[in-house]
Amino acid sequence: MLWFICLGIGVYLLINAAMIPVQYSYIGELRKRQQSSGKSQQELYQDMPFGEEQLHAHQQGAFWPASIVAGLIYKRKHGVTKV
Repeated sequence: MLWFICLGIGVYLLINAAMIPVQYSYIGELRKRQQSSGKSQQELYQDMPFGEEQLHAHQQGAFWPASIVAGLIYKRKHGVTKV
């Protein structure tokens, strides 16, 4: 039983590690979109169509450990105080 739990945790961590580059590029694209539109982050999300807003929530929420790590890497690499 313990090996099954360890295997499940290992697979979850492996998937999150694989998702870090995906989340990093997603954060970068959102940042570019925000800069090109000149809107605040809140305004950008309010202007999104409902479907796109739901996709964004799923993208950021499904792999939150990878999102946190990718956000920290992005902030450190680009010197951003807010993402």
